[in-house]
Amino acid sequence: NDDTSNDEDEKPPDMLELSQLVLFVDPLDGTREFVEGRLDNVQCLIGACYKGKPLMGCCGLPFPTSCSTGNEDYVSTEVVYGLVGQGVGKAAMRKGSGGGDEIVSCELPTMKRFNGGKDGVMSISSGDSSGIKPAVALAKEVFTSQGRSSFGGLAVEHQIVGASGNKILQVAYGTSTVCVQHDKTSLWDTAAPTAILSTLGGKVTDYFGDPLIYDKKVLGNKLGVIASAPGAEEEHLLLVEAMRGDKNCLSILEKYGLSNQDDAASSQCVDIVRDLQGYPLPVEYFAEKLNVPDTKSYSCPENEAVRGLMSNACRIHLSPSGTTAFYKRIIFENLSHAQEKKISAPHKLVRDVNSYKVETSFLSSKACKAVIEKAGLHIPKCYDANLVPNDVNPIESKFSVLLEDLSPSDGWSQRWLLEDEDECKATLTTFAKLHAFFWHGSSFWNDQEAAKELEDGVWESASYVQPKLQSLNQCRNVANGWASSKLKCEKELSSFEYWDNLGTRLESTAEKNGRQAHPFAEEGSLSDEYKQYRTFVHGDPKQANLFFRSDSSNTSIDVGLIDFQ
Repeated sequence: NDDTSNDEDEKPPDMLELSQLVLFVDPLDGTREFVEGRLDNVQCLIGACYKGKPLMGCCGLPFPTSCSTGNEDYVSTEVVYGLVGQGVGKAAMRKGSGGGDEIVSCELPTMKRFNGGKDGVMSISSGDSSGIKPAVALAKEVFTSQGRSSFGGLAVEHQIVGASGNKILQVAYGTSTVCVQHDKTSLWDTAAPTAILSTLGGKVTDYFGDPLIYDKKVLGNKLGVIASAPGAEEEHLLLVEAMRGDKNCLSILEKYGLSNQDDAASSQCVDIVRDLQGYPLPVEYFAEKLNVPDTKSYSCPENEAVRGLMSNACRIHLSPSGTTAFYKRIIFENLSHAQEKKISAPHKLVRDVNSYKVETSFLSSKACKAVIEKAGLHIPKCYDANLVPNDVNPIESKFSVLLEDLSPSDGWSQRWLLEDEDECKATLTTFAKLHAFFWHGSSFWNDQEAAKELEDGVWESASYVQPKLQSLNQCRNVANGWASSKLKCEKELSSFEYWDNLGTRLESTAEKNGRQAHPFAEEGSLSDEYKQYRTFVHGDPKQANLFFRSDSSNTSIDVGLIDFQ
């Protein structure tokens, strides 16, 4: 009945791999409510999840309070259903003219989108158990103190709503803005209504902002549940950010070894410190990979996290040793910038998938170990790497890497600009060592196993500026680009003779010079001709990828290199 969808481009697949399909069924959601006679809360739920995400949901209402068709001759059953990318609808049963039952479509309730608090009111729903009260109190505090101030603050109403699935369905209807549920619900409670809410543009996560995990490994939502109505994205983000800094909410992660002591940083980036399936990483993982067996707990301060357009990362502190490491996690489908590339520049998304494969391949290679040991370069050691690329559907690609930390506690720091002459010389020296170590004909290439591993693992031609990795046909659009952009530099360049035809002149030679500047981007005579000059390069040597520290004698400067491309 309702064509509303959260993404016009997110259509259900034409065919499903049955091995990737999981059905979650709850024949009676709201057992307590059924016993107490609160029948309008009771539901029968069927949720179909595909590749770990709710795809389709049906919420059966065995005791409906009304039906909007006006026909009184109904069997007491209604079903609200949704299919992600298609829309939501509602069906009911009535007595047919021949005495049998027939299924008919009926109107949905008015689906109210949250209007950003323009009416000054938002609603939080929850159950009435004592365990949920601290989370509800936190939500009230967040929305009253940090609500959209342009509307003069929000009046927050609290509703008691029964049954786990019904709470999320009421958010989909818009009768609740946000619902907060404890860590005792199960996947069969949330799968069906989540599909409906997602179809309408709402959101469901755990307390800390990660999607719920729908597989057969763990059937409980052990990290709590937050659901928000369409239009309440900002409110959802505010709440999960607050929960990452709330001692009571973080306590559910203590079983994984998260430090929740008074001396721990107030906010923890626990949404990043997950494996590729979305489960929190246990302290045993860090103890094993970093070879620190006496580790008892860890922390991951938010103020040391990096939340980028195409990756998220954070510093891990182990206790009691004080050892640190740097954990980087990339889940493309959870990154809005990756979703934008999927639509506007899919070839760049393919490039990004390959770039993470290249980086992790190099960091875990014999070549990287050799240049660290023999040339004295400072490149983070790779403790662990997990790669799940998807060449067919790149948006489903996932990567994680656990690296040695270039930590401030070890004297490392970064610069916004390289203005110091000694630091510039140290940087150039570092790159010279890197290039010399891998120069064609150097002793490195005598190790045939290491050489083949390096050749197979990295780009044939490094750096993002090579034409092969840029926008399609960009060398044929230079003239048009100059025509639309030249006014930005009219003051500086309009007096020169090339002002009018610079774009045309550049376009006439762009493809030829692009090939000559990157001779190894494709096989052929250029590649063979220039092979004697070939070496390995960083690929993205900007200031953000450089670290500095003075050596122990304070007489020279060490340079650390990160984010190879």
